[in-house]
Amino acid sequence: MHRMNAKRFEKDVYVIKDKLYRFANRILNNSAEAEDVVHELLTKFWENRKNLTKYKNIEAYAMQATKNICFDKIRHLKVVDSSHAEIRQAGNSLYSDDYSEKNEMQSLIRKSIDKLPEKQKLVMHLRDIEGYSFEEIEEVLKIDIVALRVNLSRARKKVRSEILKTVNYGI
Repeated sequence: MHRMNAKRFEKDVYVIKDKLYRFANRILNNSAEAEDVVHELLTKFWENRKNLTKYKNIEAYAMQATKNICFDKIRHLKVVDSSHAEIRQAGNSLYSDDYSEKNEMQSLIRKSIDKLPEKQKLVMHLRDIEGYSFEEIEEVLKIDIVALRVNLSRARKKVRSEILKTVNYGI
């Protein structure tokens, strides 16, 4: 029986660890912290694996738990958005790549997304990067579908505007 539990855990939970990491990293903007969050979550899920079967969508539950742990970390460390922005601004030069226009455009997109309000950033990440449906995002973020669509639309417009401004007027 224990072996079946391990197989089911691997099939249902462990396979989404990369999605959980990307989501945590988007929120925290810190790969080491994101790894810690995923490790902490997978450990908790493993310890409580018998209770996981009661959730109809384990992936959505895991994404919601990831979001909660990340926000708890942010609150615990008293990291405010302004200091987050300063750190990202200082680190933006790490993303630039003189070798390829593709990498330059990816960098520009990342910078534009990083400037978005937190809710828009999370909705855009889940929808456009992870490919979640609106229903799945609603379950993860606990936001009404109409509000999700509005936030995604505003996020996309802001990113598009930022990219056009930069491309048209130079970096």
